[in-house]
Amino acid sequence: MRRFGELPIAIESRGFVPMARGTFYLEVRASRVDYLVALILLTLVLVAVYLRLMGYGTVFPDVI
Repeated sequence: MRRFGELPIAIESRGFVPMARGTFYLEVRASRVDYLVALILLTLVLVAVYLRLMGYGTVFPDVI
């Protein structure tokens, strides 16, 4: 019986309206610009890792 009393309160608190039209999420897709930016960022990360492995950018080269 306690559960029966909680259900209407939960439905009401979530804003449920029986006859209202439902809302849908907007489907977002990546465009060419998004892929280009991701490629540029990946390239920068790879260059940074390569330079770090070659010894550039170290403050204490003997520690790490």
